[in-house]
Amino acid sequence: MPSALDVFALHLKRADGDFYRKVRSVYQWCSLANPSVPQVLRPIGRFIFDLRTILIMGWKRSKSFFYLCPIFSCRCESVGRGLQMMAMPTVCGHTRIILGDEVQLWGNLGISSGRFYDDPLLKIGSRVGIGHQVSISCNREVCDRGRRWDIGRLHDLR
Repeated sequence: MPSALDVFALHLKRADGDFYRKVRSVYQWCSLANPSVPQVLRPIGRFIFDLRTILIMGWKRSKSFFYLCPIFSCRCESVGRGLQMMAMPTVCGHTRIILGDEVQLWGNLGISSGRFYDDPLLKIGSRVGIGHQVSISCNREVCDRGRRWDIGRLHDLR
């Protein structure tokens, strides 16, 4: 038995009758409308846009500096200087984590290990950037391939 909302949506899609045709045309006009901004208001709008961007980035950076980095550093065995993070990595298992200098962790990072071997090690060297949606599975040892390499998004390292 269809609900009243389903019946209304069906009539709206079909534009059955004058009422539904009018409602559909108003909906289409609203979804496609793009009001123009007068030239006088553009500097104010630009200021509001820039202020919003500065506040959001400032909040993210201060959250990273005062909360995320210190807590994740406590989980790691050693951390070099200049760690930058945008989100807290998810660590499952008993992996020992060693980070070099100027490591950047951007977005959702997952680090996991099984109980196959004792003492698994994840070693990330200096000037390494790890992007969004990266999963690292470390059962014995995963080490970086030198300095200055980036792991893009949606990678799965084993």
